[in-house]
Amino acid sequence: MHDSLNRKITYLRISITDLCNLRCIYCMPKNGVKLLRHEDILTFEEIERLVSILAAAGIRKVRLTGGEPLVRRGVTGLVGKLSAVSGIEGLHMTTNGILLKGMADELKKAGLQSVNISLDTLNKEQFKRLSGGGNLADVIEGIDAAKAAGLKVRLNCVPVIGYNERDIVSLCEFAAEKGTDLRFIELMPIGEAVAYRGIDTARIMEILSEHFGEGEMLRNDGGPAVYYRFPGMNPGWNGSQGMDPGRSGLPGMDPEWNESPGMDPGRNESPGMDQRRNESPKLKMSNDCEDGTIVRIGFISPLSESFCDRCNRIRLTADGYLKLCLHHSIGVDVRTALRDGSDDECIRELITNALNNKPSSHDFTAGVSDPENRRMVQIGG
Repeated sequence: MHDSLNRKITYLRISITDLCNLRCIYCMPKNGVKLLRHEDILTFEEIERLVSILAAAGIRKVRLTGGEPLVRRGVTGLVGKLSAVSGIEGLHMTTNGILLKGMADELKKAGLQSVNISLDTLNKEQFKRLSGGGNLADVIEGIDAAKAAGLKVRLNCVPVIGYNERDIVSLCEFAAEKGTDLRFIELMPIGEAVAYRGIDTARIMEILSEHFGEGEMLRNDGGPAVYYRFPGMNPGWNGSQGMDPGRSGLPGMDPEWNESPGMDPGRNESPGMDQRRNESPKLKMSNDCEDGTIVRIGFISPLSESFCDRCNRIRLTADGYLKLCLHHSIGVDVRTALRDGSDDECIRELITNALNNKPSSHDFTAGVSDPENRRMVQIGG
């Protein structure tokens, strides 16, 4: 499938529930959100059918999200169904990890390949503050259980000024200790997040370079993250692999970044980054990609280094609305089509026609005519 800009759509994110067992400050209001009625949520059979239709049309990667996907009863059975769909090459999940300890083995056996686990701090009191009362020990036990089960594990951190900037280095050290990749994700101004200020990629890179030494860019693995490795995290690495002639520069290195009180709420500011991103001498690049032995630090920078031009994803909400862009409300209702007797070809045509309306950009910094009014917990990220 391709959209009107000829972007190839191969990745489907599925929110299987709007329920969550945490109340992360940038994701959900303190008092929660109005929950969907049970009958409005897609059944596992409907999800399986839709994935089969989309796999035949070119979807190759599926990620299950929430809310918190592990709170939905029977999720392991859904994983088993989706792992058997012809054409699906990657089946993954994003989770807060709270319930993972008791479920990792069965998820792996059912066909899940990897988990992205949210971890914004290693301070247990700060974790409670950020997550609305969560227990950090549960998440760490979930990480260990996932690794023991043979799942590939990546850690996700959303840096927020005033909450976890002091955890940036310790989270990298924790990732190195656990042998997992860690990705820093710029705070996106959606829902509750507009009340907070994120720490941009430039500043994080500056901190890590000062602490761990000059980083080396690794080849992109096809997703939005740009990965680096740092000698202070990988003592056996001597940084001698050299430059990749097909790549240049550091996306997001800005030595002039400062935590200015005048920053717009929810914005990650880095003046002049676009002009300087191909001029930094700070980093070397490597032809090496993920090899399972080097801890990688990734940066997902939707504000300071937009990747909309290569967007390959669409999102399905728990109530069956297919979103074409995270920040735009535009999309198509597929639940009705799944329930009104429409055949598979009609549903496929409904979706492929809708792709012609996929926005060219999320427009986080410019404002949009159809802004998404749902909270992140209701979208699935």
